[in-house]
Amino acid sequence: MKKIVSTIILISLLLSFFPISLSAADNPLISKERAIEIAKEKLLLDVEGCKLHVNFDENYYNTGSEVWSLNWYSGEKSLKDILVIVDVINGDILEYRRWKDIITPSSKLPKYTYDEAIKASEAFLKNACPDKV
Repeated sequence: MKKIVSTIILISLLLSFFPISLSAADNPLISKERAIEIAKEKLLLDVEGCKLHVNFDENYYNTGSEVWSLNWYSGEKSLKDILVIVDVINGDILEYRRWKDIITPSSKLPKYTYDEAIKASEAFLKNACPDKV
């Protein structure tokens, strides 16, 4: 009996050194390359001169959703950071953030009126996710 128990414990210990991955990152429905294409096509991203960091998140904001996190960044001529989160299952864009440091002073006047901003955001959303609007 002691031999059986010790054999089971030994096998368990050996298997713990070789974790088995059952993650969708190994075979996602939306590949990393396709997620990058979706982000560039739907958001019309200007990422020239930027470096790309890609991460697979298995539990996006503790929701259990699996996503590709795409982060383009630049720190040379102008500081730029673009983050796009793409759902692995259906390719939906769940999050989009863009930041650019403008070195030249800008005016304090708004670029758009309220109504123009609403129209511009609706046009953007119709392009980025037409089936959701």
